[in-house]
Amino acid sequence: MKLPFPIEIAGYGWFDDYSAAESEYHERFAHRRLNGEWFNLSESDVMTISRELKS
Repeated sequence: MKLPFPIEIAGYGWFDDYSAAESEYHERFAHRRLNGEWFNLSESDVMTISRELKS
């Protein structure tokens, strides 16, 4: 699939309930949504998520 802009995958996580996790992140970062499933997260957002996934 060819995307109209470059992307970077900064990490990933495993969830017992991925649907609930997806809904939570979509709501939490709605202000950063570009379109559909695409978000423009700041470095601070990524670091916060990374710390949460490690705990």
